[in-house]
Amino acid sequence: MKDLMNNDLSILKEKKLYLLDMDGTIYLGNQLFPCTLPFLNRIKEKGGRYLFITNNSSKSVTSYVDKLHSLGIEDVTEKDFFTSSQASERLMKEKFGNSLLYVQGTVSFVKELKEFGLNVTEEYDDNAKAVLVGFDSELNMEKMIKTCKMLTFHPDIPYFATNPDWVCPTEWGYIPDCGSMCFSYEKATGRMPEFIGKPSSRMIDLAVKMTGYRKEDTVVIGDRLYTDIASGNHAGVTTICVLSVILVSPPSTTSWKRSSGSLYWSKQGISLLDKEPLPLINAKLSAWLITNFFTLASPNSNSLQHTSTSKGYSVTSLNTLRNPAFLCNSSFFIKTLRLK
Repeated sequence: MKDLMNNDLSILKEKKLYLLDMDGTIYLGNQLFPCTLPFLNRIKEKGGRYLFITNNSSKSVTSYVDKLHSLGIEDVTEKDFFTSSQASERLMKEKFGNSLLYVQGTVSFVKELKEFGLNVTEEYDDNAKAVLVGFDSELNMEKMIKTCKMLTFHPDIPYFATNPDWVCPTEWGYIPDCGSMCFSYEKATGRMPEFIGKPSSRMIDLAVKMTGYRKEDTVVIGDRLYTDIASGNHAGVTTICVLSVILVSPPSTTSWKRSSGSLYWSKQGISLLDKEPLPLINAKLSAWLITNFFTLASPNSNSLQHTSTSKGYSVTSLNTLRNPAFLCNSSFFIKTLRLK
């Protein structure tokens, strides 16, 4: 069994703990990928375990259980999930105990924090000891003003956010995710948070510890290089980038233009303009770019090195990328989930 780069995938059969991203990896929106159920069944048949890990804090674990049940994955329970909300709960409890926390997030996110035993408020409060922002699909200007006031009037208050994702995929495109929301607060207050979810290794480390497996037995599977795959790399486990969601493909003609107008392909090169953050590019194109053009100078490098001009193309204007670490390589690239 080979991956898209012709690497031997037999190591996948030896893994025992499969940490799976959800949206874009096992389903898209409300559509379950045909490969998902056979893949999950094969894991169980071989005596392995899967755990769904997600950066999306806007839904409770119960909501995710209901969603997967509705998609046809009927035997999942709350024990099969680990979310950025749960990672945030543990971190906040560890750092701040019963101290008051200012929280911005969805109703279900705030409820989950309270049920975990945290002392939280959604109102501006000078007694709060930390600020926690989650992906908020119910965000409004009133909430944004409160968060900006907390960060402005308390410039040294510890500031955390559940995840750094810039966008959340939908069936029709993207909507702003927690990272984009935090960028707006940075512009207003000069503060950026410590992100708790992927690409930090924290969620992977906690998942491995919770389940009792070894890192050598673990594989992280997801569709985003800059969160899913980076988290696995940071944790030191095998990673697999799944290219199930093919929104764009490597160009087959001499000129190609993405509909947003900010990514251009031509024989003169690839140009990325400031108007669009690079992580919007589909993982398939990202993998193709890595294979044909780039190598990351080091895991913490802020620059990309041009490595190939054999096809007569060149790369231009990549200096607009704020955090090129998402272009880190994956152990493997596959088109769909499979386990033989």
